[in-house]
Amino acid sequence: MNNVSKDERVNKSLRFSLWDGAFSSSMQAIFDNYIAPFAIFLQATAPQLALLTSLPNLIGNLLQIKAPDMLEKRGSRLKIVTFFVFLQATMWAAVILVPFIVLTERVPLLIVFVVMLSSFGLFGTSTWSSMMSDLVPAEVRGSYFSWRNKTLGLIGLGGAFLAGVVLYLFKARPLAGFIIIFCAAMIFRYVSWWCISRMYEPPLHIKEEDSFTFWEFIRRWRQSNYVKFVFFVAGINCGTYMAAPFFSLYMLRDLQMSYLAYTMVVITSPLVIWLMMNAWGRQADIVGNVKVLKLTGYFIPFIPITWLFGHSLWYLICIQVFGGFFWSGFNLCIVNFIYDAASPEKRTRCISYFNVINGFGVFAGAMAGGYLYKVVPNLFGHTFLMICLISGATRALAMVILGRRLKEVRPVKHISAGELFYSVLLGVKE
Repeated sequence: MNNVSKDERVNKSLRFSLWDGAFSSSMQAIFDNYIAPFAIFLQATAPQLALLTSLPNLIGNLLQIKAPDMLEKRGSRLKIVTFFVFLQATMWAAVILVPFIVLTERVPLLIVFVVMLSSFGLFGTSTWSSMMSDLVPAEVRGSYFSWRNKTLGLIGLGGAFLAGVVLYLFKARPLAGFIIIFCAAMIFRYVSWWCISRMYEPPLHIKEEDSFTFWEFIRRWRQSNYVKFVFFVAGINCGTYMAAPFFSLYMLRDLQMSYLAYTMVVITSPLVIWLMMNAWGRQADIVGNVKVLKLTGYFIPFIPITWLFGHSLWYLICIQVFGGFFWSGFNLCIVNFIYDAASPEKRTRCISYFNVINGFGVFAGAMAGGYLYKVVPNLFGHTFLMICLISGATRALAMVILGRRLKEVRPVKHISAGELFYSVLLGVKE
């Protein structure tokens, strides 16, 4: 096959990837923003919300330990991804049927179905990421993925907003509203599956020396910069998920927000992430991903603490702007650092093991938050605000203990943290 035809197949695949992303991001926006309110509608407790948020990540990411072995046996990343995406789309039907099942406790069944739905999606993540990183040239990955994420982020925002409007319009019959948006999510994922099936898969040759077990990976934490990075991200997410499961509970039950007001708050941070993605991507290509991770990592501990000082709608929107600005750079550079640090032959394994450890961090944080929610005293009249304070402290510890040890893996321009901050804020181009 000549280079021209290969380039044509790559370009066609990237177009299909964009369509896949458009529909999958719409599905994911509905999942991320409205599964918890659905559980609250079904009378979920705080510990149940913690499980709903964390258990899917843990189980789905644990399964990824087997993803590299499956790839070596099957030999096709595309077949693995399409198989599990189809299963994920189908699991939406089970979620939709939960309210109609005659059980005293429906929330545990919902948790089981959400674990399966999320696990099917997560299982193919490392394989999909490995394939995409081979399709996009290394020198433009930061810019390309920031552009892609920005485009898909806007589409996801639209999906989340429209879903919120549907729930608001059906506020007298909320179950009907949830069924409508979850049916839409299922259709979106089926379309996404079709788009992925049309993509081209670059050849991948895995040698025996490129294989290593999960425990061999863990044992290298003292020497390996990449393993230190994995534990750093897991530590940040452990602190984050101490509070993350309870934001919906706080807004919908404690503050008695309408679904429309709730939607306005939850889409603000993704909107800011969308607006800032290109700026962070440009700077990351120049100064490196580690510089961005360290800068944003020092501000991320303050995000939950800002929830202590007000609860009006406009105040919450403002602090979501603050959080979105820093999460935008942090999340973008996590992905780009993995692509830089892991060779193509080892990338599926490295991404899988990253997801496993990160899944443990998310689960540990959420379980700790669920326990603390029952035992810590109120702060300013709300247990959730005390959890926010503990969440911020845990993130700060992860940054101080683990974040400072990270090193860049490619030649970059050296600038101060202040220069980087103002370059991003003012949109400076080099």
